[in-house]
Amino acid sequence: MSRFLGEPMSEDTLFAFWKRAVVQGFANQMAQPVAPTRRGFTHAYRFTGDRNLEYREEFAGMTRWSGDELIVHDFEHPRWRLSVHGGFEPWLLDPDVSEKEMRSLKEATPLRLREALSTARTESLEAFLPRGPVEHRMDDLWVYRCDWNGGFDNFVGTETLGRNGMRIMTMDFIGGIIL
Repeated sequence: MSRFLGEPMSEDTLFAFWKRAVVQGFANQMAQPVAPTRRGFTHAYRFTGDRNLEYREEFAGMTRWSGDELIVHDFEHPRWRLSVHGGFEPWLLDPDVSEKEMRSLKEATPLRLREALSTARTESLEAFLPRGPVEHRMDDLWVYRCDWNGGFDNFVGTETLGRNGMRIMTMDFIGGIIL
C-alpha cells in the first residue's frame, strides 16, 4: 500500500482507475483529443476520476515519436507512468522508398495501432496489459505484437506493427508505480 499525501491508496485502486481511464485515451477510436500541455506535443488525452486522480496521455513526433501515459494525484503528484519511444523502421525513412508508399503507411499505421490497442484496453481487463494484446491480426495483412515483462507496478517491453510480413514500426516502453 502506498501513501498519497497522507491518504492510503492501494495498487488495486490505482489499477482500477487506470482501467477506466486508459479507454478514454488514444486506444478509444471515439476519444476526443485535448490541447497538449507540453510545447511541441501533437496528441493529448485526459480523464479525471475519483480520489483526485487524473490520467494524461501526450505524444509527439511524426516518423519517430515519444509519449507518456501518466496518472497524477491532486493534479500535480505523479503516481504511475508509462513512457514509450520508437517509430517507423529505418527502411521506411530511406529516401529511395516511394513517397506514395510512405504516405500510405504513415496514414494507416496510427489507425492500425489504435485498433490493436483498443482490443486489449477495456474496462473489463483483468490482467495488466501495458499496451496491446500479445498478438492481434487485422485484415490478413497487418499484425500487432506486444512483449513485456513485469506487472502494473514495474514493467518493460516492446511492441511492433507489421504489414505483409514486414515490420513497419517498433516502440519500446517502460513504466510502473511512482512512490
